[in-house]
Amino acid sequence: MKLKTQFKTALLAAALMASSTGFAGMVNNWSYVTSLEFTDSSFNDYGVGGEYADGDELSWGEDGGTWTTADGGRSALTIGGNLIADPTDTSGTERTIEPLNTVSGVVATGGAGIGNSMTHWNRTISLDWAVLDSGTLEDKLTLTALDGAMTGVSKNAPTLEIGFGFEETLNYPGPGNCVTGDTPCADVWGIVGVQTTGIDFIFDSWLYEIDIVIVDPNDLNTSPIEQLTADQCAVLGFDPNDPCFGFITPEKQVTSVQFGFTIESVGQVPVPAAVWLFGSALLGFVGYNRRRKSKA
Repeated sequence: MKLKTQFKTALLAAALMASSTGFAGMVNNWSYVTSLEFTDSSFNDYGVGGEYADGDELSWGEDGGTWTTADGGRSALTIGGNLIADPTDTSGTERTIEPLNTVSGVVATGGAGIGNSMTHWNRTISLDWAVLDSGTLEDKLTLTALDGAMTGVSKNAPTLEIGFGFEETLNYPGPGNCVTGDTPCADVWGIVGVQTTGIDFIFDSWLYEIDIVIVDPNDLNTSPIEQLTADQCAVLGFDPNDPCFGFITPEKQVTSVQFGFTIESVGQVPVPAAVWLFGSALLGFVGYNRRRKSKA
């Protein structure tokens, strides 16, 4: 039996033993605020200088260059907004300052909410400059009940820390040396061991479940995130025996990923209303530790 299932079973079993507390109604609609930002990054020593890092931008390459044009001499990862509503919203600097890169909306139980996006700008750069090696994304979500007995009460979901690896490939590494099989060779972004589904929480004696989803903003039925090959995982510094997931971006191209979430009702749990605990805070995220290998 899976750990998540065991936890839900324990909650429901507790209902049979608890004293009579009554059931509150399920929340049907929520307002939400979600934010995504870079909280950590490292750059390798191919070259010196040129790197820049803040909450909504990691960029590298030529000083004074730009990642907004294909030949701007600078590559980047940027945090943007809801690209489904506004395909041009690839940078979050103009929306809010604190918290960074905030998207808000309304979501129904049984429905989906749209969050922030991340865009990779793959540009031709010289390895005279330092280039991105790894980083961390921090994903936060706050839900506020719009109906029921707890209308207006908010709850923070567990913060999701997404550690990722990145490989700025040589454009022409020689026959058989490009892990993406492209000419010029594409860049690789990937993660390993991040739990994004089955995030349980209790709100006013009702059990809910959140799944984080990542889709293509131009086609909601697909996702740029796919399982990478063992060689691609290895070049990111991960153990090639562990499955890793990510995307590749061809030279002078752009890849955008749209973050969102779904929320589902699981059932009533007659525990005191003061016990508003997220199940995942008790369970912890279960997954592999990200393993980085030093590059020669």
